[in-house]
Amino acid sequence: MSNTFSRLSLSLVMVFSLLTLTGCETLNSLLDVVPKPTASLQSVSLADLSLSDATVDLAVQVNNPYKVSIPNVNLDYALATQNIDFVSGNIKSDKSIPAGSSSVIHVPVKVSYASLLSLAQTVRPGQVVAYDANVKFSTNVPGIGAVSLPLNRKGELPVPMVPKVSVESVEWGDVSLSKATATINLNVTNLNDFAVKMKQLKYDFGIGGKNVVSSKVTKPLNFTEGQQQTLQIPISFNAMSLGLGALNIIRSGQASYTMSGTLDADTPFGALTFPILSE
Repeated sequence: MSNTFSRLSLSLVMVFSLLTLTGCETLNSLLDVVPKPTASLQSVSLADLSLSDATVDLAVQVNNPYKVSIPNVNLDYALATQNIDFVSGNIKSDKSIPAGSSSVIHVPVKVSYASLLSLAQTVRPGQVVAYDANVKFSTNVPGIGAVSLPLNRKGELPVPMVPKVSVESVEWGDVSLSKATATINLNVTNLNDFAVKMKQLKYDFGIGGKNVVSSKVTKPLNFTEGQQQTLQIPISFNAMSLGLGALNIIRSGQASYTMSGTLDADTPFGALTFPILSE
């Protein structure tokens, strides 16, 4: 009787265990087919560019499969080059994802070139830096739990360098107290590893430390990476304010010249304004 009862108990335990195991597998199968939010790093683009920093826009598209909106989305981000994170952070978006729809969340990431150069010591001014954009999307869905997805996309970031500018020579035409004309031969060298298209050059031309002409050059000019070109800039001005002594120095060819201003340019990464100052 005792043996019979033991065998019956063992059988019941085995049946219960089998039912429990089958139930777990069924539950897991059901959980596997429950839709979950998805996300993708849609694009990485430069939203703003200057000589000191750049703003990289990370566009994260989030798809919501549920019949209710997702109110909170967390995004941890990092930009890395050569396996070195040079900027990182976190945002909690207050933009809800509508039910059964998708939304794009924009994450503006400001990159300081000074910080980049100090952390990634092999990076130099004028270089184009390859980087990895890493974003972790996470949210907590009622009834489902935590959802976390890693996202990645590659891109390039320029570290702009100011062009090298020097006054090669000044070819004088008429030189008198009433009027002076000349052609400035200005050497401009693009020190960047990317092309620069000059749209406009605003300049102040000085003789012996005194500004005599303020004007601009609007002729487009293309500079390939590392290329030097000579701009011929015609000028004319009333030289009376310089005085006879300065005119004699000009005629003797011993005058010192300076050129300063700004150079507006297009680059493959966006528009830039470079300050210029002749050496």
